[in-house]
This record gives sequence, C-alpha cells and structure tokens, in this order.
Amino acid sequence: MADLHIEHGHADHGQIEHDEAGVVEPKAGAKAGARTTVPFQQSLTVTSPTDSTSPTDSTRLPAQADHPAPTDAPATPHLQPHLHPHPQPGPRRPRSASTLLGAAVLIAIATVASRVVGFGRWLVFSHTVGAGSLADAYNSANQLPNIVFEITAGGALAGVAVPLLAGPLTGGGDGPADRARASHIVSALLTWTLAILIPLSATGVALAGPMGQILGSGHGADYTHQISRFLIFFLPQIPLYGAAVVLGATLQADRRFLAPALAPLLSSLVVIASYTAFAFLDRGRGAHLRGLRHAPELVLALGTSAGVLILVLSLLPAVRRAKLALRPTFRFPEGVARKARSLGVAGVATLIAQQLAVLTIVLLSNAGHASTGTLTVFNLVWAVYSLPYAVLAVPVATSAFTDLSAKWAAGDRPGYAHGVAATTQAVVIFSAAGASVLAAAAWPTARLFLTARHGTGGSVTVEMMGQGLIAFAPGLIGYGLLAHLSRALYAAGRGRAAATAVCAGWFTVLAADLTLVSLLPGEKAVIALGLGNALGMSVAGALLLTAVHRGIGRDALVGVGRAGLVAALAAAVAAPVGMVLAGLPGATGPLRAMLIGATTALLTIALFAFTAITAAKRLLPDTDCGKWLRAPIENRNRNRNRRERRAP
Repeated sequence: MADLHIEHGHADHGQIEHDEAGVVEPKAGAKAGARTTVPFQQSLTVTSPTDSTSPTDSTRLPAQADHPAPTDAPATPHLQPHLHPHPQPGPRRPRSASTLLGAAVLIAIATVASRVVGFGRWLVFSHTVGAGSLADAYNSANQLPNIVFEITAGGALAGVAVPLLAGPLTGGGDGPADRARASHIVSALLTWTLAILIPLSATGVALAGPMGQILGSGHGADYTHQISRFLIFFLPQIPLYGAAVVLGATLQADRRFLAPALAPLLSSLVVIASYTAFAFLDRGRGAHLRGLRHAPELVLALGTSAGVLILVLSLLPAVRRAKLALRPTFRFPEGVARKARSLGVAGVATLIAQQLAVLTIVLLSNAGHASTGTLTVFNLVWAVYSLPYAVLAVPVATSAFTDLSAKWAAGDRPGYAHGVAATTQAVVIFSAAGASVLAAAAWPTARLFLTARHGTGGSVTVEMMGQGLIAFAPGLIGYGLLAHLSRALYAAGRGRAAATAVCAGWFTVLAADLTLVSLLPGEKAVIALGLGNALGMSVAGALLLTAVHRGIGRDALVGVGRAGLVAALAAAVAAPVGMVLAGLPGATGPLRAMLIGATTALLTIALFAFTAITAAKRLLPDTDCGKWLRAPIENRNRNRNRRERRAP
C-alpha cells in the first residue's frame, strides 16, 4: 500500500522551450525575425559549459515563457550568461485542457511503471512470506506507517504544500525572490513535519508492546510478540514518509512530476529484494512464527524500512536541481502560516478519520471471528484495487492539482471552474473503467496471487480474494473523486469542506465494516470490508461533489452528470462480458491465471473504451472530456480522408 505514490511546449517559430524529453522547440505565436532575448533563468536550460545538468536530465515541465528567443542566436547548447540581458520572468500562463491531458499521460506512464513493480512486490510477498500467521503479523505492524503515508500523500501534507507553493513556483517561478520564498515555505513545512512525526514515531516505538497486544487481540502470545517486534522496525518509517510527501509535493508544484512518480519504483525494488532474501534464508520455516529465526526476521524488517528510506533519498537529486535552499526553521513567510494552519488542520482531520477506519480493519481482521489470513488477503486486495486507481485516476488529479492551485492563486475563477469540470469528467470515466477491469479480472488475479505454497492458498483464501475484489470494485469511482475533488477544494482554500466530506466517507467505512463483519461469516470478512469501503467511498465522492457545487458553483461540474452516464453505460457493458471471459475453464495455475487475467483486462478496457467513445458522441459533444474520447476516431477518419483525396 505504500506507493508514493504534465504540460508540453507548443510549436511554431520564434520562442523556444523544452518538452519533457528535453527537445528544444520553437514556441507558437512569436513573429519571425523579431529580435528578443532569452532570460538566463528560464527552464530552457541555458547552461554554462561547466554545468553538469543536461536538458534531458531535467524532469521539470516548463510553463510557457514570455520572452521570445533571438532569431539570430547561434545554435549552441551552451550560451554564456553575459551575452544576454537578464529580465525578470513573466507569469506562467495557465495550461489548457489538452496540455493537462498530456501531463496526465506522462504521469500515467511513470505511474504505471511504479505501480506494476509495486503490484509485483505484493505478488512476490504472497509467494515468499505467504498468507499465514507471519504475514498477518507483518501486515498488522506495517499497516500503521503505511496508512500515515497514504493519507498524507492523498490529502494532508500534499494538500498543504502544493497550494502554498503554487504562487512562488508556478505563478512566477524562476526569479531569485520566488525561489527564496519557495525555499522558505518548504523548509518550514519540513521542519514542522519532522518535529511532529519524529516524537510520534518514538512514542510508538516505546509503546510497541501494548500496541502489539491491541492489534493482535484474539491471537496467542507468539503472534502479539511478533507484531510488537515488527512495530519497533516499522514505526520509524513515519517521519520518512512525511519527508517524502513534502519533497514530492514540492517537486509537483515546480512541475517536476517524474521523480515523485518513479520514487516508489525504486522503493518497491528494495522491498522485493528483501522478500526474496527472506525466502532464501527462511525456507518456509517461519510461516507460522515458531520456526522464525533472527536473521530472516531482520532481513524482512530492515529491508522493508530501507525501501521507505530509498523513497526519500531518490527525491533529493531532483530537489537539488530545483535549486531550493532548505534549512531548519519553524517560521513561515508572512501571510503563509495562517493558510498552512487551516489546510493542515483539515489534513489532520482526514488523517484521524482514516486511521480509525484502518485500525478498525486491522482489529476486525485479527479478531477470533475472522479466518486466518484475512488481513493479508485484505492487503493483497487493496494492492490490486489501488492499481487502476493509481494508473487511471491519480495522474489526472495530480497533473490538475498544480494547475488548479495556480489558477485560483492568480484569481482566474472561470479557468479554475473549467479545469475542475473537465478533469472531474475524466476521473469519473477513468475510475469506472478501472472498476470494470477490477471486477472482470477478479478471479484470475486471486489465483495468480494465492497458490498452495508457503502457507498460502487453498480454495477458501482464493475465494476470499476473488469475492473481495468484486466487492471493492464499485467504490473505485468514489475513491477517484476523493483523490481529485479533495485536491480541487484544497487548491481553492476550502480545506474544511474537503475534510468534512472525506471524514464522513471514512466514518461510513468504519460503521459499515463493524456492521457487515458482525453479520457475515468469518470467511466472508474480506467481502464485508470491501462492501464497507465501497459504501464509504461512494458517500465521500457524493459529498465532495456537493461541496464543489456549493463552494465553487455549478460551472465546476458542467458535464459531470453526463460523464457519469457514459461511465455507467460503458461499465454495464464491459464488466459482465469480462467476467464471463475470466470464468472460462483453464485458469488453474499461476501462469495461466496471469495470461487469462491480462487478456480479460485488455478486452474489458477495449470494450469499455469503445462503448464510452460511442456514448460520448451523443452525451458529451461539447466538453473537453468528450473531445479527448473522440480524438482517436476523429484522427482515424481524418487520416482516411487524406488517403482518399490522394488516391488517383
């Protein structure tokens, strides 16, 4: 669960800037032959011969510059700074919907790589650590720092950092005063984050024994003792997660999206290596705790925490390239502290709500009523559930967050409302596509993860995971809206409204889980948790839509209802067909399950896309989302017409 878990240049003659690949392109709108100058600090990357940072190394997505380049300038990769004047850079122009789509695609590519490796991490876990008592103890202990990271990344620290930095980094961005102000804000955020989380982590380590007994209630002394030992190693991850979130949000505000998207990949590789080393040393002896030796235990615990450390260290080179001077300070720049406090309180409220919900899940999974392996299967289900969410919904929400914050800070209310409407339409449709794939490929995915090795598997466990995935699927739309609209409200300074909706959603999860787990048999606990999550996320999504309508206005939700109809129609067609395909005989072994699952997912997404594109012609003819959906067909028709005109 701990996976930390874009605007291109426009081309014509005159002005130049870098795209994501580092290619220098002329900018549209500049007159040919106009004599102008290049500001040395623009992200064009005008470097001195000794500068070690190459254009292709810069993962920053530059905004459009307001300083055309000289048309008679020599074509050289190194321009001396004294050859040109050094004007102050102008304000960055807001990005259009098409460039936001390009940003989302680039983030999605990086996120897919990270999430696929993260998905593989859980697959390796299921075949090395297993799904027995050791796996449950590991997940019980690792749940606490993981959920702190998930919430801070989704709404607490990131929700504070990006709006605060939108002005200095996105509105002006490259001037010394802007960089100094941004450095001051980031320094204060980091200082407060570490000052709060380090004592919290130390207190948790000191109370590891009692916490282990609480989390492992309903099990024997060996189980609770193992949870306590894991907590000693895992709780120090909390301040590392906090630092990673602040640095990642800072890079996103500076339009440096690639490093935060790829950091989880490196982290997952380290954790995968620790799982593999554990299996080599343990050889299945510790699956039921009594046979666990000290060396394999240390490899498993330290390797997991090392993955979190890599999460932070991998961001430092990008922060260094951003030229931010960080130093310890508790003081924010003038006028920033009050906004930071308001957003921070809202973020902490959502943190408490989800912490309570997740703590309830851990306690219910470890209760005597639930079957052994319930918590591990729940975590495997959550890892799969998070994959379409992270690949389809989060890229849109992440790429839009910086732009929406900048538009609101600049007073561009119509542009902000239009951006919220367009991206919300996309999130609804993409999340519905993910839900369709999740339900369709549920059973092959369960067979891929759970086999009769290392204490895993058995028909009961496979059935728990397959049914759990189907139960979770409907909540994916609400979860996507939570990721996006909470950010949109944070960008507008309406953190209280966002926190109220999100807290209501998580408290609904808590109440539903308590009720459903008590009503259903122990082997159905994962299904109960999935249904509770789906209900709570749907409530959160509906309340966030209401908050946007009341706080921003109906213009921010134009076309969202019609997008919901398109999504519902496409899901109603694609998901049942995919489930029928996945249910065909033959998915008995892991390899066959993987092939059938992948084939089912591809066919389901293709059928969903075809249905959505067809429906969008009628229901979304005048919206940005409709244009995005219709673009492939329009391009194909345009190319066909060109070929027909050229034919003799």
